[in-house]
Amino acid sequence: MTTVSTLESLRRQATRTTHKIHSLPMLVLMPHSSCNCRCLMCDIWKANAMKRELSREDIERQMGSLRNLHVQRIVLSGGEALMHSNLWKFCEQLNSIGARISLLSTGLTIKAHASDIVAHCDDLIVSLDGSQEIHNRIRNIPSAYEKLSEGIKAVKLINPSFRVTGRCVLQAGLVSSNLRRS
Repeated sequence: MTTVSTLESLRRQATRTTHKIHSLPMLVLMPHSSCNCRCLMCDIWKANAMKRELSREDIERQMGSLRNLHVQRIVLSGGEALMHSNLWKFCEQLNSIGARISLLSTGLTIKAHASDIVAHCDDLIVSLDGSQEIHNRIRNIPSAYEKLSEGIKAVKLINPSFRVTGRCVLQAGLVSSNLRRS
C-alpha cells in the first residue's frame, strides 16, 4: 500500500471540509451500459437500447479535470466494459494521466481479451456469485461460470502475477434456498 503524500492528504482534507472537490483518488467510469449478462439483481443490460457509449472525444474533454483532481485509479465498469468498441484506445488515453486502471468484468469474454487486459489494465475484478450452479443461475447465462474460469486461466497464463480479485452480490433468496437443499 502506498503512502499518501502530504499534498494529497491536504487535498483530501480540503474536499472533506469545503463544498469543492479537490481530490478524487478513485473514479468509477461506465464507458457504456451494454452487458452480456442478464442478471437477476440488475437491469443495466436493459438500459442501453440506443447503444450509446463514451467516445475518446468525451474523455478528452475531461482529461484536464481528471488531472486537476489527481485521479489515481479508474475502475472501468458497466454493464460489461469489454463490450466497448474502442476500449483499449480508451485505456491508453486514461493511462496518459498516470492513473491505474482496474477492469470490472462479468467474465464472459475475458478469455478472448486476456492479452489486452494484461497489456492495458493494472488488475481485473470479476463478478462471482457463488458456486457454478448459483453463478450461472444468477447471471442467466448457461456456462457463465465456466467462461469466467477459462478467462482467469487465460490471464494467468500470460502473467501469473496479474492481480485478479472477485466481488459478489449476496442474494438472500437464491443463497437461502440453495443452503436449505444442501
